[in-house]
Amino acid sequence: MLFKKDHEKVRKYLKKKKVDHTQFDSTCDGIMYSLEGENKENFLIVIKQNKDQLETAIHEIWHLNQDILEYHGVEYRKGASNEAYAYLMGILSKKILP
Repeated sequence: MLFKKDHEKVRKYLKKKKVDHTQFDSTCDGIMYSLEGENKENFLIVIKQNKDQLETAIHEIWHLNQDILEYHGVEYRKGASNEAYAYLMGILSKKILP
Protein backbone atom coordinates (compact mmCIF):
# COMPACT_ATOMS: atom_id res chain seq x y z
CA MET A 1 0.00 0.00 0.00
CA LEU A 2 1.33 3.39 -0.98
CA PHE A 3 0.32 6.58 0.87
CA LYS A 4 1.10 9.89 -0.82
CA LYS A 5 -0.08 13.47 -0.37
CA ASP A 6 0.76 14.74 -3.85
CA HIS A 7 -1.18 13.30 -6.82
CA GLU A 8 1.59 14.13 -9.25
CA LYS A 9 4.15 12.14 -7.21
CA VAL A 10 1.78 9.19 -7.22
CA ARG A 11 1.21 9.47 -10.97
CA LYS A 12 4.99 9.60 -11.59
CA TYR A 13 5.49 6.54 -9.36
CA LEU A 14 2.76 4.62 -11.18
CA LYS A 15 4.10 5.63 -14.60
CA LYS A 16 7.58 4.47 -13.56
CA LYS A 17 6.08 1.11 -12.52
CA LYS A 18 4.25 0.95 -15.89
CA VAL A 19 0.81 1.11 -14.25
CA ASP A 20 -2.07 3.03 -15.84
CA HIS A 21 -1.70 6.30 -13.94
CA THR A 22 -4.47 8.10 -15.84
CA GLN A 23 -7.17 6.74 -13.51
CA PHE A 24 -5.57 8.40 -10.46
CA ASP A 25 -6.58 12.04 -10.81
CA SER A 26 -6.99 14.92 -8.35
CA THR A 27 -10.52 13.80 -7.41
CA CYS A 28 -9.37 10.31 -6.46
CA ASP A 29 -8.68 9.44 -2.80
CA GLY A 30 -7.71 5.84 -3.46
CA ILE A 31 -7.44 3.17 -6.10
CA MET A 32 -6.65 -0.55 -6.24
CA TYR A 33 -4.72 -1.96 -9.18
CA SER A 34 -4.63 -5.60 -10.19
CA LEU A 35 -1.31 -6.26 -11.92
CA GLU A 36 -0.36 -9.30 -13.94
CA GLY A 37 2.80 -10.99 -12.72
CA GLU A 38 4.68 -14.17 -13.46
CA ASN A 39 2.11 -16.92 -12.83
CA LYS A 40 0.45 -14.88 -10.09
CA GLU A 41 -1.69 -11.85 -9.47
CA ASN A 42 -0.11 -8.77 -7.88
CA PHE A 43 -1.99 -5.88 -6.34
CA LEU A 44 -1.19 -2.26 -5.54
CA ILE A 45 -3.34 0.02 -3.40
CA VAL A 46 -2.71 3.77 -3.59
CA ILE A 47 -4.27 6.04 -0.94
CA LYS A 48 -4.22 9.83 -0.75
CA GLN A 49 -3.03 10.97 2.69
CA ASN A 50 -5.88 12.92 4.28
CA LYS A 51 -8.34 12.75 7.16
CA ASP A 52 -10.39 10.06 5.37
CA GLN A 53 -7.48 7.74 4.57
CA LEU A 54 -8.65 4.94 6.93
CA GLU A 55 -12.09 4.80 5.30
CA THR A 56 -10.49 4.92 1.85
CA ALA A 57 -8.05 2.14 2.77
CA ILE A 58 -10.92 -0.09 3.97
CA HIS A 59 -12.83 0.64 0.75
CA GLU A 60 -9.81 -0.32 -1.39
CA ILE A 61 -9.11 -3.43 0.72
CA TRP A 62 -12.67 -4.56 -0.08
CA HIS A 63 -11.89 -4.28 -3.81
CA LEU A 64 -8.66 -6.23 -3.23
CA ASN A 65 -10.61 -8.87 -1.28
CA GLN A 66 -13.10 -9.18 -4.13
CA ASP A 67 -10.42 -9.41 -6.84
CA ILE A 68 -8.45 -12.09 -4.98
CA LEU A 69 -11.49 -14.29 -4.43
CA GLU A 70 -12.84 -13.82 -7.96
CA TYR A 71 -9.37 -14.67 -9.29
CA HIS A 72 -9.75 -17.99 -7.45
CA GLY A 73 -13.31 -18.54 -8.69
CA VAL A 74 -15.19 -17.49 -5.54
CA GLU A 75 -18.07 -15.18 -6.40
CA TYR A 76 -19.88 -12.92 -3.95
CA ARG A 77 -23.55 -13.91 -3.79
CA LYS A 78 -26.24 -11.69 -2.32
CA GLY A 79 -28.02 -13.47 0.51
CA ALA A 80 -25.33 -16.12 0.93
CA SER A 81 -23.09 -16.35 3.98
CA ASN A 82 -19.99 -15.32 1.97
CA GLU A 83 -17.70 -16.46 4.80
CA ALA A 84 -14.67 -16.51 2.53
CA TYR A 85 -15.14 -12.77 1.93
CA ALA A 86 -15.52 -12.05 5.65
CA TYR A 87 -12.45 -14.08 6.66
CA LEU A 88 -10.23 -12.68 3.91
CA MET A 89 -11.35 -9.11 4.67
CA GLY A 90 -10.20 -9.59 8.26
CA ILE A 91 -6.87 -11.12 7.22
CA LEU A 92 -6.12 -8.40 4.66
CA SER A 93 -7.12 -5.60 7.03
CA LYS A 94 -4.86 -6.98 9.76
CA LYS A 95 -1.90 -7.29 7.38
CA ILE A 96 -2.36 -3.97 5.56
CA LEU A 97 -3.71 -1.44 8.04
CA PRO A 98 -1.33 0.22 10.52
